[in-house]
Amino acid sequence: MNNLSRYRIGILEDDPMIAESLEDILETLGHQVLFSVNNGPDLLKKAEEEEVELLLLDIQVKGELDGVETAARLSGIKEVPYVFTTAFADDATLKRVKQTAPYGYVIKPYGIREIQAAIQVALLKLPKNQSISTTSKEEDHFFVKEEGRWIKVHFDALLYIEARGDYMLLREKEGTHLVYSTLKKILERLPARQFLQVHRSFIVNLDQVNGLEEQGLNIGTQHIPVSKSKEPELMKRLNLL
Repeated sequence: MNNLSRYRIGILEDDPMIAESLEDILETLGHQVLFSVNNGPDLLKKAEEEEVELLLLDIQVKGELDGVETAARLSGIKEVPYVFTTAFADDATLKRVKQTAPYGYVIKPYGIREIQAAIQVALLKLPKNQSISTTSKEEDHFFVKEEGRWIKVHFDALLYIEARGDYMLLREKEGTHLVYSTLKKILERLPARQFLQVHRSFIVNLDQVNGLEEQGLNIGTQHIPVSKSKEPELMKRLNLL
């Protein structure tokens, strides 16, 4: 049931069990959960800071802002499509929801099919001149700052990225770059179809993997560890017979 495209999604949900279940659903569908928060102000802060592409907002969250009020304030900060989730579908709630012009609405309890359908409908409602595709054909690179100058790094040339404290080692076919960043920030800029974080210290280019072994993989002659929690996703993403 995985989608052809993978999107970076944020969650507003104050019930820990529901939030965890929703994260599992989204990851099963192949999406990346950027963050999950339990109150409106934190959602607004995260949405502004992160390159989120879609939001799932619970309406009945506790605190100074419920989901509808959070969505209303979000429009003044950043244009991000959002889908409301709620256990209540009374007329008063629906009237408030309609005023914010959401991209979708899901009634609890929901399952994987309801969430998948809501996301697909939300994407269909995007204006034709707007796209939340993670990386277009034109976006095949980024620039990194190294020793005071900006250097273009093509995604296809990247073999893997390794965290070394506050610096990231970007290993290319023809050399390396050492840049000040975080794995999370770099992963958000890479095409999700091609790259996967397989360990707390490594992101790999799946197209460059040339071997698998117990608790690890090989890219060229380099052995890279794979966390137990990442093994199922890696197996799913590689074309195994």
